[in-house]
Amino acid sequence: MQAQPTIIVDQTTYDELIHTLEPLLIDQTQRQALVWSAFHNSPVYRQIDFAGAARPFTINLVHKLLDFGEVASGQHALMLLLDVIHNQVGYNKQQRIRRLQLALAQQLKTRLIITTPQQPARSRLRTLKWIAILGMFVLVGFILWRVHRAGLPVLSTTAAPTVIITQLTQQPLTATPLATAADPPPPPSLKDQVLADMQHSSVSIAYRPEANHFVDTLFAHLDDFQLAHLGITKQTVSDALGQAGVGDRINGIVQPIWAEWVSLANRNGFDMYTTEPTLAEHNLTPFRRLVIRMIQARQGSLVDSEQHALYNLLTRQEDPTVWHTGVGGVIAAINRESFQWP
Repeated sequence: MQAQPTIIVDQTTYDELIHTLEPLLIDQTQRQALVWSAFHNSPVYRQIDFAGAARPFTINLVHKLLDFGEVASGQHALMLLLDVIHNQVGYNKQQRIRRLQLALAQQLKTRLIITTPQQPARSRLRTLKWIAILGMFVLVGFILWRVHRAGLPVLSTTAAPTVIITQLTQQPLTATPLATAADPPPPPSLKDQVLADMQHSSVSIAYRPEANHFVDTLFAHLDDFQLAHLGITKQTVSDALGQAGVGDRINGIVQPIWAEWVSLANRNGFDMYTTEPTLAEHNLTPFRRLVIRMIQARQGSLVDSEQHALYNLLTRQEDPTVWHTGVGGVIAAINRESFQWP
């Protein structure tokens, strides 16, 4: 029998919550990745037991988050988890999650952070067009109303337009301005471009959140690249990240390295997100350890060999098919060239 949480939500919301979350938490690796994406910086992560079947795990997770309350950002833990899920599912499920969040916000008396998806460009243009047309009708109607209030003759086909215009200019008018097109959206950042390239890459990946965390860490450490004598600087790394095919490289590297780490964690019973990867305990080469630490968001300042290795990954000349067929040779080459390994 499941222990009841201290904070209770109504039965309808509770049932909908369990029904929505359970299909996303069937696989233990998947549930760890999802929960870690939301709470890797929060102590609540270390309080969660990831073992067990999907339904009891989902119920225990919901109870744990209800009892935990707000995370450091001030957002309720359960709302944060739903927000992370919202950004990883399709439109229909997003609508269900938003309805859930609205219901929970009222019952938990907590704030709701909503990220509104952008309208497609064509839809925005169509909306702006109709706003402009509506504005013109409002302006014309306002002018006719002022003509009527001033007792001026109604404009007809026989009236002299210049007389009307002269008389109108004697009356102070405050017309509603025409609607103008909104400023164009800013261009996507380099990081957004990299993430989009990974999303559309033909290199399949089962660990998209982990690949995104790798990119987060890489961009957080751009200022570490200071090997100017080797041509490795923040600017040259940024230029490499802007090259076509960077998504293939990142997906192609993260997929096998993280899959191997997940397998080791499952066999040996350790937490894949908090355990330090080592040579002695896990028999991992330097480049594999670097990639894992970056995904875990536990990487310190990049030393020379690590800067060289990441630049090597982004710029080395390889047949494009290698990122699809297997990167064992690439990893071995980076270990030799950047870490002088073995």
